[in-house]
Amino acid sequence: MHDIWKEFIERIGILGERDGAFPRIAGRMLAYFMLDGSPKMLDEIATDLQISKASASTNARLLEQMGLLERFSTFGDRRDYYRLGESPWENMFEVARRRMEEVATVIDQTTEQMPEDMAESRRRLRKWSRFYHFMLQDLEERAALWRERLEADETPLEAK
Repeated sequence: MHDIWKEFIERIGILGERDGAFPRIAGRMLAYFMLDGSPKMLDEIATDLQISKASASTNARLLEQMGLLERFSTFGDRRDYYRLGESPWENMFEVARRRMEEVATVIDQTTEQMPEDMAESRRRLRKWSRFYHFMLQDLEERAALWRERLEADETPLEAK
């Protein structure tokens, strides 16, 4: 594996972990598939990333649940293979949206349940609620814009 690949893989792993998006190994696996789009077996992933097969399996399932990786098999072959999902970006928007909605819901529910004598806390929570609802509104718009751009990028040059 080339040094530039190793550096990229490690940096994405660290960023994913630091931002709380996913464990470092999952981030490394996502970066690995970003660089090499070919289908991989868990053994290959574990060897290439120098991780245990169990860790590769655990993190592949996590990325599969997030819609970033797809698991598939071929007729007559008992092994599972992994590859980048069909539309990982769409799934990333969805994961971000769900996280923000969950936080906004907790904030809104707590604000509604707070007694009137906690006016200052309620005021602060309302600001946080407005922030999350604002971000959610923009997130939907950005996802739609991304879909438009992605479709435009796939339009043959003759049609542009």
